[in-house]
Amino acid sequence: LTPLIALLLLLMLGVSGVGARAGGRSFNGFQTRRPKAHSTIASAIKNDQSKRMQAYIEKTWDEELYDKHKSVVHDEDDIQRMLMMRSSLGDAERGSVVLMGGDVVSGEQKPSLPAEMANLPIPKRPAWKPGVTDKKQLNALEQEEFMRWRQHLASIERVYAVTLTPYEKNPEYWRNLWRVVERNDVVVEVVDARNPVLYRSSRLEEYIDEVGAGSRKIQKVLLLNKADLVPHEVRVEWAEHLSKQQGLHVLFFCAVAPGDGQGETSGASREESQAEEDTGSIGPGGIASCQELLDELLLLGRMVTNGTRVNIGFVGYPNVGKSSVVNALCGEKRVAESKSAGTTKHLQTLHVGNDICLCDSPGIVFPSVLTSRAEMACGGMISVHNLQDAFEPAELVCKSVPRSVIEAFYGTPIAVTHLKRPVLSHADSVRSARVKRLGGIASEVVQEEEQDVCCAQDVLETLCRQRKFFQQRSGMPDVHRAAKLLVSDFALGRLQSWRLPPQAGEGHAARVDDWHGIF
Repeated sequence: LTPLIALLLLLMLGVSGVGARAGGRSFNGFQTRRPKAHSTIASAIKNDQSKRMQAYIEKTWDEELYDKHKSVVHDEDDIQRMLMMRSSLGDAERGSVVLMGGDVVSGEQKPSLPAEMANLPIPKRPAWKPGVTDKKQLNALEQEEFMRWRQHLASIERVYAVTLTPYEKNPEYWRNLWRVVERNDVVVEVVDARNPVLYRSSRLEEYIDEVGAGSRKIQKVLLLNKADLVPHEVRVEWAEHLSKQQGLHVLFFCAVAPGDGQGETSGASREESQAEEDTGSIGPGGIASCQELLDELLLLGRMVTNGTRVNIGFVGYPNVGKSSVVNALCGEKRVAESKSAGTTKHLQTLHVGNDICLCDSPGIVFPSVLTSRAEMACGGMISVHNLQDAFEPAELVCKSVPRSVIEAFYGTPIAVTHLKRPVLSHADSVRSARVKRLGGIASEVVQEEEQDVCCAQDVLETLCRQRKFFQQRSGMPDVHRAAKLLVSDFALGRLQSWRLPPQAGEGHAARVDDWHGIF
């Protein structure tokens, strides 16, 4: 029996060796040896997992919280992100809140915000410290500065009776702003000419002056884009207010040629004769042409640099037309532009000739307590399609645009079914004040002016009936969809509206009647 048992054992070992060489399993069910191909795939998967784990460990603080090329203006209610940042914002959650200036405010009653704190700060690139030699240390400094800024804003909202409007929280967008200010000889702040105060950031201008106060000088320019939507007299007043009273270098520009329907704010019935008359004049209130604007920016750049090329950077809020201005100066479409905000995601440099380099940057929504979410939606700073409730911005539009203009634009009369009417807009108030000085017929005319202001509910229901905006199940008018349409037309300039400079006299009311038109 012993030789027979030995023979069986040899046969079993032989079969196992054959199965292992074939890459399969032996007859007893045990894996004898892994095939070479399978071993290569397994090691590749293991190496990939190791690299992913190493990348996760080395991930910077902002990459873990934010997408690099995504604005987070609409993510202010993200619970998970706020929980992750709670450790850094912990001081703002306690009874005693430490502000950036070092003051400590406590108590249950919230006082009003002091006037000197109304202009909220923006994050600044931290100064270099000795010993910072690698990227991790620099990211740690930026994290400390950014969290300190977020803590200050959270402290203000908690201590004082104010609510901050949505603002940019993605550190990558602020890094782009730092790069534009630090690397360019001329920094152009682009604002909407219809309401320059809403789109202007005094803190940004202070930061530009602070960076330019060092060894590298920087020229600062305020460019009022979409100037063809504002009458010449009002542009002259804005130029005098911003240049003489504020000490800014002001230029007016229109990125869309008159009659061109491809732009952001072009319309079907603008006064082309007036636009052609104003275009090409860089005097007070005149709209500069592309060549005049390039020559002026090149001249300003030559005052601070002797290099072969002048670098010109464009900054500002979203949807003010920065990319459209860059394309107009280039003479062709070089960067993407859209009617919606947030199209530009990263820095883009473009050469114009041999002596000019333009830098386009993403739009940034600066923190503010002076504006509301409705004003930001009407101004195009935030996307209308992402609004949860568009009725409040629609009410603001109805306060700013007379009923006759809305009826003429949409081609339908507005049925008056609601007695509650909004207050008059600033322009209508100026007209009413002028009418009151006329004498005996003032009260009747003022009453007619008040009747020209329509209720938002009436306008939305009329649009629903005209455009067939009805809810699918209930059949009720879809006023939310109509409100988005109304706010979008207002933001794009189709429904014309503009603001007078602060403390403007009533003598400007004569032009108000002529310029409440349809675009």
